[in-house]
This record gives sequence, C-alpha cells and structure tokens, in this order.
Amino acid sequence: MNGYNNPSNFSFYQDGDTIQVFFAATVFQNKIPNRDIFQGKIINNDLTDIAPITKINTDNFEAYPMISKDGRLLVFVSDRAGGIGGTDLYLSIKKEKGDWSEPINFGDKINTPVNEISPFLDDLDNLYFSSNGFDNKEDFNIIKSEYSDDYQWELARTLPTPINTDSDEITPFIHNNQIYYASNRAGGCGGFDLYANELCGKVFLTGQVFDSQNKLPLQGVLNLYDNSGKLISENQIGDNGKFSMNLNPNSSYTLEYYNTCVPLYTPRKSINTPCNEEEITQITLPIELRLESKEYEFQGVVPFFVSGYYKPNTPNELQNLRLLFANNILGIADSNKYIEYPDAKYDAYSETVQEGLNSLVATILEILRNSKSKCNIDVYEHIKISIQGFADERGFSDFAKYSGEDITDPILGKVIPRGTKMDNDLLGLLRGYFTYKFIETQLSKDNLYQANSYKIIWDISSGGVTTDEDELILKRKVKIIISTQ
Repeated sequence: MNGYNNPSNFSFYQDGDTIQVFFAATVFQNKIPNRDIFQGKIINNDLTDIAPITKINTDNFEAYPMISKDGRLLVFVSDRAGGIGGTDLYLSIKKEKGDWSEPINFGDKINTPVNEISPFLDDLDNLYFSSNGFDNKEDFNIIKSEYSDDYQWELARTLPTPINTDSDEITPFIHNNQIYYASNRAGGCGGFDLYANELCGKVFLTGQVFDSQNKLPLQGVLNLYDNSGKLISENQIGDNGKFSMNLNPNSSYTLEYYNTCVPLYTPRKSINTPCNEEEITQITLPIELRLESKEYEFQGVVPFFVSGYYKPNTPNELQNLRLLFANNILGIADSNKYIEYPDAKYDAYSETVQEGLNSLVATILEILRNSKSKCNIDVYEHIKISIQGFADERGFSDFAKYSGEDITDPILGKVIPRGTKMDNDLLGLLRGYFTYKFIETQLSKDNLYQANSYKIIWDISSGGVTTDEDELILKRKVKIIISTQ
C-alpha cells in the first residue's frame, strides 16, 4: 500500500481466482486533504491494478466502500452536494461491461440530515450502518434496512439493546448470525472496544403438505437445500402431512417435496428466513400438490443420431450401422449416400445416449408402479408418451430414399414402404418411430410393463427441421414428453 495515505475501510469480493479490493485513502487537492475510493486486485497475494473509481469520486468526501457478496452493488459514504445532509449513503451498480453506474442517494428512508457512516451488506443485501440521526439521539447507533427487491430497501430502523446503547456504536459486521461492532460504551477497556451479539432470533418452520383436489394430507420426503444448492437435510413426512424444522435466520433455502405417488412432480418452494430480534420466529408454509397432468421432457443427448440416419445412436445400433457400411449395404448407392459413416467420435456419444434412454425407461416403469397409489390421492389412469423426431436443415438429393424395411406398424397410422423418397419430415418421423421401438423393446422385458402396457398411449410424430439449436449436430434429436392423465 505504499504511496497511499491512510488507507482504510477495506471491502473484498471473490471474483473467481481474483479478489477484488475496495478501500478509501487520503488524497490532496490544492494541498487540502480529502478522501477518495479506490479499487484493486489481489492476485497471487499481490495487490495490483489499484486505481481510483472516477465514476464515484468527486471533490467531496467519499469513503467507507462496501461491496456486496456477488460484486454487483457498491455502497459508500459521501458528503457531496444534493444529499439529505451531513454524510449520506450512496449506491452504485455494476453494469454488464464492468463499469459502475452513476451513484444514487439512498433517500430519506435511510439517510438523515446528519451523518450516516460505515455501511455493511449481509449475504441477502440487507444494509447495516451507523447513524447519529435516528430516534432523536446524537450518538451513533447501528441501523438496519432490509433489502426488498429491484435495488430497493425498506425503511431503516434502529437495532435494539443490547446492541445499541446511549454511547456510540459503529462499523457493524455480520457473520453467522453474529454482529460485530465497535462501541465506546461504559465498562470497556477504553475508547472504542469490539463487541459481538447474536443478531437474530431462531427460526422455526412448520407446515403441511396436502393435495389440492381433496385437501387431504400427504406423506413423502421434504428435502432442504441452502442457497448454493447443497442438500442440508432429508425430512420424512408422516401420514398427517405435517413437517417442522429449525432454520438459520437471515438465510435463503429451497424446499423440494417428493412423493412416490407422483414422481413426475416435485414442487419447490423458496424461502428467505427473517432476521428478527424476537427469541423465536415461527413461519408456517403450506405445500400444495396439484394433480393436473405434469410433463417430463427428455431432450436426449446430441448427437442423438448419426447424420442422415434414423435409429438412435446406442452402442448396439452404432455397431449395426458400421456393419451395413462394411457389407456395402450403405454408402454405395445414390439412394442412401445421405447417411454418414459413423467415425470414432460417435462411440463416446453412444454410451451417453444409452444411459439417457435407460433412465427414461426406468422413469416410465416407476410411473406404472405408482399408477395404483397407496396415497390419499387420485392418480392417473393413462400415461401418454409423445416422441417427436427432428432433422437439421440440410436437404436430400432427388435420389435419396428410405433404405430400411417396410414399416406397417399401426402405431404410426400409416405405412412407410422401403424406397419412399426421403425428406426432413420423413427423417424426423423415422427417428421418432425407431426411438419408440427401442424404448418399447426395453419396456417389454419387464413384467410390470407386460401387465400394464394397456395404460400407455404412444404418439409418434415428426418435428421436421428444428430451429431450437444453432449447430447442425445439435439438431439431430428427439423430444420425448411423458404426461399422466
């Protein structure tokens, strides 16, 4: 930090492998000292690329920079003209190109005619700061304003005792439901001492899961995830559908409910726990399971097909296709030269395609297994499986023809003779059909499917040329949608 006068008020933001650093330092204008805000980087333990933030700094006082956890919000203090009075809090927002927006005064929900200093943003962007303009008190107290949405904060309020006293409390810092701050209150070691208190009371979550049709309670599993997606706990729900759990205050969670009776539908609820000064805050959360048909979409893994070919790219079909080329059944006649010889790159793809189709077969069997449910809900009588095949926009020569065996399967509602002129609509239909054949063949090996196949309604169609993807290789796919009825 050589060359910078009295650097202080450091704030840090982890940006990949780089740590972004914000701080205030004294600058001299016509030999008069002033404070400006600077930004730098820590790379390999070295602080580099230090520069003043010109979008923020003025000829007035700027200090106490505070960067949000995600690096998009920068709060700071300034006594520039146009404020509410004294030193105010200002907000600057990072733009897409990385530069900072023009600072915005927080307004009179937060700022007062006297002084606001030392801002801090917690993980939920709630704003803490010190001010001597609240509650008709001349000493500095710690103030909180909760973040609402769209860069808006609620009306600020003074935190209660024992955090605040009749002395000064400044520089709040929040970590793991602890608030750390400095105070010159009586009973300390002298001057400003450091103190810590629990910030928020405990949060107790209760609720019930029920179906929307009969309003009956449902059992199942309720998974709790933190804001990074990490699974915190699995909670079994009994026959009464009720659940309860202790949560950390001032945190973000996601609840995911799973019921084996309706495996296609796993409702999720997001919840932000409050930070209240009460000893315990109770939250009641109903989770409603709606029984309308829900769809499961399986996009497949691309390339799901070899270029020009219509059978899914599984290891077995890949081997069969190469045998057709080796025996000169494909690749010689003008009628089938549109089919590409599958080189080695398709081998890795084929394993993933096989895994995806196996997973789909397992899902269908699970739905069949639960079609007669032991739960207190009405479940589906039929399962509709729609398979739609797609092609890329490359066309075919006038000689191109379908080179497989005649297809007379009533599932298509039409006959496709060998030698039918090939186009993208036909290729999409063939891809849908042969994907159906693969899935149905796998299902037929299971006794459960043999006993319940009458419940399946198949719908095979062509999507023609897809415009969903940019690359040609990504357009050779099927879309499979399972809906319960």
